[in-house]
Amino acid sequence: MRGSGIYSQEVSYDEFECENEECGKTNEAGETATDDWGNYTIECEFCGGIYQESSLSQDKYDYETDYDPNN
Repeated sequence: MRGSGIYSQEVSYDEFECENEECGKTNEAGETATDDWGNYTIECEFCGGIYQESSLSQDKYDYETDYDPNN
């Protein structure tokens, strides 16, 4: 049943620097959980600012459109 959390998945992300001018700190690589629909948010661990909002379906689409089988 959607909304129960049983369809949640882990998403790994690379180290990033917070884009908030007042923070600018470096966040270590880590993992975050999706909701049951595959949506997730990556936030700065220091200020709570949102670094990235995406979904598993958007990530798959981006990968497929950027993938060049000749390279």
